[in-house]
Amino acid sequence: MRLWQSLERVQGWAGVRSVWREHMGEDLQFLQPLLRPMEELAMSVPWPGTIEGRKVVMHDEDDIVAVDPETSESAPIRHEDIVLWQLDADTLFLGMSSALGLVGTPSSVGMSNRLWWLGELIVADATIAVYLSTTRSAADLNLLDGRTKKPNLQWQMLRAFGLADGHIGWKKGNTSKEYQKRKETLAKSLAAFFGIEGEPIVLDGKDWKCCFRVVASDD
Repeated sequence: MRLWQSLERVQGWAGVRSVWREHMGEDLQFLQPLLRPMEELAMSVPWPGTIEGRKVVMHDEDDIVAVDPETSESAPIRHEDIVLWQLDADTLFLGMSSALGLVGTPSSVGMSNRLWWLGELIVADATIAVYLSTTRSAADLNLLDGRTKKPNLQWQMLRAFGLADGHIGWKKGNTSKEYQKRKETLAKSLAAFFGIEGEPIVLDGKDWKCCFRVVASDD
């Protein structure tokens, strides 16, 4: 869905209308009620054929131009072209929480507003915390190898937990210091990313058990 792609790509969830239109396309009409105009105006605008866009120079309200930083070529633009529109994330996620039947008021919990706690799902005697992460990279969770740009050993362990319904029973000879260190690193990354207080992975007898629900596909 274009909304999630937009949340991943629009920095600070604020941009001029052309930026939102680029990512949302015709679906922008559905997001428009959640966009609020900011007092701050854009200092640059996207421009065809450029990566950085063009610099905004405002002489007065009716004399605004977009200037090419290399050639100094300028073109007139309108005031509405430089208005920044910011997503009303509180309203969006409150609606999501309500639709999912969650308990609690959604709030940002980290990653520069890209990780949100949506609420708690209460099923029978279980209470499950529900989070939404709007990031495209496993690097933010410290699960990406900086050299190869591929999932690292911590990611492999997290996936193993997912395939085992969050509970790993190591056979004799598998509880080495190597696995212990890997688990400790993974636990620290999860705690920092999700703002977890205490240990996210605990000892259950001689096994390891996640204090959260994790699911992985087996393909």
